[in-house]
Amino acid sequence: MKIKLSLLALSALLTLSLQAENLIFNADLTKLKSDKVATAWSCVGKLNITFSSKNGSKEGIGYAEFAPGANKAQGSIRQSLRNKVEIGKKYRLSADFKGENFKADDYGFLLINTNWKGNVGVRRFQLREDGKWRTMSKVVTVPANWTSVTAVVFAVNMQGKLYVSNIKCEPVTE
Repeated sequence: MKIKLSLLALSALLTLSLQAENLIFNADLTKLKSDKVATAWSCVGKLNITFSSKNGSKEGIGYAEFAPGANKAQGSIRQSLRNKVEIGKKYRLSADFKGENFKADDYGFLLINTNWKGNVGVRRFQLREDGKWRTMSKVVTVPANWTSVTAVVFAVNMQGKLYVSNIKCEPVTE
């Protein structure tokens, strides 16, 4: 009996250790300063970006809604990952997305270097138009020459609406 309990406890510890830590703060977008700002995120550009802490993704968590501003402008939500990621290390980026009559020249979820001088991530993927969320995921390596890292969800010259939720950047252990 003691051996079975010990094995069960060891199994539980291994399961917990295999779950990666999400480096994105307020990844579910439920902590809001206002409907225009989610805690720890900044809005950049001329898109209309609003946040809701209710009835969002398939888990019922919050989301960000991107809608066109003036002249199908570009915009993004961003969060610094300074002192959270390491140069040369691998990370899994993932987020839940859905579209509503959505079209854009470019869009996605990236890690970027200072002043967008480099980027890695997922972009221009097929979105669902049936009201259901789609999880996009990619393992990326932070390039050796980067000086800072920022997580960015963005859209350029968009029409319709883009929704994002459950944003994650997790270390990959090999």
